[in-house]
Order: sequence, then C-alpha cells, then structure tokens
Amino acid sequence: MKIGNYKISCGSSICRYALFGIAFGFCFPVLAILFDTLVHLHLPLTMESVRYVHSVNPLHYIIDSAPLFLGIAFGVAGYYQYSAESYNRSLQRQATVLENANQTLRKTLEDFHNAQSLLVKSEKLASLGQLTAGIAHELRNPLNFITNFSESSNELLDELASIQDEKERLEVIEILKGNFSKIHLHGSRANSILQSMMLHARSEKAERRLSDINEISRDAADIAFHGMSSGIIGFTCSFQKDLAKDLPKIFVVYEDISRVVLNLLTNAFYAVNERRKKENDQYQAKVYLGTRCQSSGETDEDKWIQIIVRDNGTGIPQHIKDKIFNPFFTTKPSGEGTGLGLSISHDIVLVHGGTMTVESAENNFTEFYVTLPVNDKSVSGLDSLKKKTEVPED
Repeated sequence: MKIGNYKISCGSSICRYALFGIAFGFCFPVLAILFDTLVHLHLPLTMESVRYVHSVNPLHYIIDSAPLFLGIAFGVAGYYQYSAESYNRSLQRQATVLENANQTLRKTLEDFHNAQSLLVKSEKLASLGQLTAGIAHELRNPLNFITNFSESSNELLDELASIQDEKERLEVIEILKGNFSKIHLHGSRANSILQSMMLHARSEKAERRLSDINEISRDAADIAFHGMSSGIIGFTCSFQKDLAKDLPKIFVVYEDISRVVLNLLTNAFYAVNERRKKENDQYQAKVYLGTRCQSSGETDEDKWIQIIVRDNGTGIPQHIKDKIFNPFFTTKPSGEGTGLGLSISHDIVLVHGGTMTVESAENNFTEFYVTLPVNDKSVSGLDSLKKKTEVPED
C-alpha cells in the first residue's frame, strides 16, 4: 500500500499498530454493549436498548471511549515507530553517501600526495639541472689545464730522451715537476667541484658537521652564476661577493645550507634577468651576496651568522609577500617553477634554529636575510624535514 511518498507493507510496524488500535478501539465497545444488551439485560439489539444500557450503566461511556483513546494511542505509537524506522533508514542512506564521499576524498588525497611527490622530485631535478650546468662550467677550466699540461709534459718527456747535456736535462725535469704539480692542483680542484655536486645531489641521512659558511656561500655562488650564464644566452650581471673575514664555523648540514644559498641566488639571477628583458639596455643587473657575524653579547650564545642575498630585479608585490614561503606557491610561469624552493629553504633554516626574512619593493629590489645561530642550540628537526622533502624511490 502506498500513501503519498511512503510505501507501507502489512508487515510494517505502523500497519500492525494501526490495525490493532482500530480493532481494539471500535470492536471492544461493540462487544461490551452486545454483552450487556443481549446477555445481561436480555434486551433486543436496538438503539433504544443501547441508550437504555448507557442510562442504566454510565460506565459504558468509559468502556466505549477508553478503548477508542487507547486505539488512538496505539496509532500514534505506530506513527512514531514508523518515523523512527524512516529516520534510521535515512541515517543509513546518509551513512552510505558519507562513506562513498570518504572513499572519494581518500582517493583524492592519495592523488594529491602522488602529485606532491612528483612536484618535489621535479624541484630536485630542476635544482640538479641548474647544478649540473654550473658544475660543467666549473670543470671546464681545470680539465683544460690538465689536458694542456699533460700534452706539454709528454712533449718534454720525448725531448728528455734525446737531450745529452745534464744541465738541460735537469731544467726539463724541473719543468716536468712543475707541470705535474699543476696537474695535481687542478685535479684536486676538479675533485672538490665533484664533491660539492655530490653534497648537493645526495639523498643520504642529513648529518651536521662543523662548516664554513663562507665556503658554502662561495661554492653555491659559483655554481648558481655559471649555471645561469650557461643556461641563458647573453646573460650579464654585476655579481658582488662580500664575505666577512674570521667568520666562526658552525654546526650545520652542509648540503642543506648550500641548497638554501643556491636557491636564493638562482631566484635572484632569475629576477634580474626578467627585469632585463623588460628594460633592455637601460637596466644594469646587480646581485649581492654577503655574510656577517652579529652579536648581542659576549658569548657564543649571543652570536649569529647572517647570509644576505640582494638583487635589483623585479621585486615581490606586497600582496603576495606573506605567501612566498608557502609550499607550491610560485610567481613563475607554468613549467618554470614548482613553488617548493623557498618553502624547503625556509624549513631548512628553521630546523637549524635560524630565521629567514625578506624585504622587497616591486620593480626595485629584493633582499633575503638568513640568520643562523653560532652555538648548537638549534632544534632537532632534521629527520622530520628529511621525511617532508623525501621522494620515494621508483
């Protein structure tokens, strides 16, 4: 049976309660009257007899009405029972909908994590590509020296075999020693460059060690500048390095701080190049890298090392200044940036117990300040940072 939008079966609770209420409410008074009229008073079954029975025994008014009210009560109970069952069915349907939505959200979250991992990997590959370009340029000079001195030494060895005069032989031998020393020197230089690349690219567990911030800054500067120069035809920039003397060594993760400096300098070179495109010859690109030691007291507890990276590029608009350290936020065109460089750099500085701040004016300048404590009071967050920026192996 269908009533409105509800389909009611005879086996449902409301149907059973309603039928019982109707039967009890109407049949019981009739049976009571029949009993009193026919059996008790032996009267014929007429309306006059019914009225007489009620006048003789007023209790019949209660007998007639009470079951009716009880029947209504059963009907109401049946209605509420049906409402409760309908509500339960509605809750079950909503639970099913929520479960389906939850599964969809879990799938979306899984897709988001996969996309995040791909973006982190893309950022690392982009950084490695920049690093490789700079390394190739840096390696060219020592390898050229090694090649030239090796060829010269081979020629001198051939001459040495034919020289009879002892004095000339000794002179050639001294020249050969000088050549071999220079080959060793430039070979060591090439080896240090490759070690620097391995420090940037390696994915081993981060470990702190006593490091020279000037050395880190200098290596990162060479890589960033040569990488930009080799990657962009016609790129020119006045690059000033002002590294403080007698800077104390501090315990840091060498490759992480190097990544911070490399990222800031890469962004600085990118910004001045973008402005150069707009202003052409009227603009002179300038990038500054500096280090200094600040002190608010006499002990190491009160000393801080500061790295400053400044450029006169496009600057940062005021309305997005508070967002630049957010993950995946970038102002670069699609395909040129993942928005992870500054975010990861900011996190690296924080887990070293330092701070990273920025000052900027649009179309004027941008200046980043990285401040690191001299003492070893930085928080122990390197493992959590490693997990945050880790990409699962394929």
